[in-house]
Amino acid sequence: LDPREKFDKRLIAQRLAENGGVDDYTGEPLLLVDAVGDHDIPRSWGIALGGVTEYSNLKVTTAFHNNKKLNRNGDQYIQYLKEQGVI
Repeated sequence: LDPREKFDKRLIAQRLAENGGVDDYTGEPLLLVDAVGDHDIPRSWGIALGGVTEYSNLKVTTAFHNNKKLNRNGDQYIQYLKEQGVI
């Protein structure tokens, strides 16, 4: 596993600005104070599968969605949210 567990707040701010200030999974407006960094490809999948703590693998979301995503990748989580009628 990548020994770096969390994304730096600077990178979270950069990603949030680049995506127009919205949650990467729901598309809802997101304030920096509420934003957390999430691994698009889960860190638990390992480095070989892309679970790295690097900007290219960063998504911004809320702590709620970060915890609810579990071991899914970003696309799987978005599909889950659609199936649940959340988005």
